[in-house]
Amino acid sequence: RLNYTFKDRYLFTATVRADGSSKFGANNKYGVFPSFSAGWRLSEESFMQSGPFTDLKLRAGWGQTGNQEIPSKITQALFTSSTAANTSYPLDASTSYPAGTTFVRLANPDIQWEVSSQMDLGLDFGCSKVH
Repeated sequence: RLNYTFKDRYLFTATVRADGSSKFGANNKYGVFPSFSAGWRLSEESFMQSGPFTDLKLRAGWGQTGNQEIPSKITQALFTSSTAANTSYPLDASTSYPAGTTFVRLANPDIQWEVSSQMDLGLDFGCSKVH
């Protein structure tokens, strides 16, 4: 996280978060999620000194978060063995079916983090000057 303030008026923040999860395949175990924000404290500007506000700040921010809530082992192949007619085939004229293997789910090492982006805009103000 990096915070920077210039002349008590201009505010900047940058954050980078890196998360890892064993729920994802080899290609996407880690996710990087940045965020940025900036603010302008208008009440510190000379042209605002005689105004009605004790505090006036305009701010904006943008950031991303990652979601790893997927079923465990969803990136791995899943198969089942069965002797049902729809998962095997007879090798001769008999009606008996040898055991067969069927894929229920193919492996997918490219499943990745669900990423959510959010943007915020705001105006903070206070008007509590006592005369």
